[in-house]
Amino acid sequence: MVQHNLGRDFEVQWIVKPGASTEKIVNTSPNITRKLTKKDAVVVWGGTRDVGRNETKIGLHQMKNFVSNHNQTNVIVMSVPCRYDLDPKSCVMMK
Repeated sequence: MVQHNLGRDFEVQWIVKPGASTEKIVNTSPNITRKLTKKDAVVVWGGTRDVGRNETKIGLHQMKNFVSNHNQTNVIVMSVPCRYDLDPKSCVMMK
């Protein structure tokens, strides 16, 4: 859908890692992300595993390192996705 809306002048790649920690997410494709420039953007959306295990500080540290190490490109960090498979009172249900 994104590729269709952007047209042929853009390339869209995505990686989905269900259940992965922030560390696993940000370290997935170092060969791809190192080659990105200010004309590119990488979107990082994850963190529910870290929050659910009360390891939010670890996830934030990993995200901070990723952003710091990728200042040659545009990094867009999304908020932690809401999990609808848990009890509404769960600490992971961040709306």
